[in-house]
Amino acid sequence: MKKPETCPKFEATLTLIGKRWTGLIIRVLLSGNRRFLEIKDVILNLATGC
Repeated sequence: MKKPETCPKFEATLTLIGKRWTGLIIRVLLSGNRRFLEIKDVILNLATGC
């Protein structure tokens, strides 16, 4: 049986989202624009549970 083809854009998106910190960064940026250090602080707090 032939394997179904996956859209290349869909595959690229899943590959990007699957990386370690990407999901957390997207979560932080959904609430609005942030500077790098703000993102870093929020992610560290999320990752450590503080």
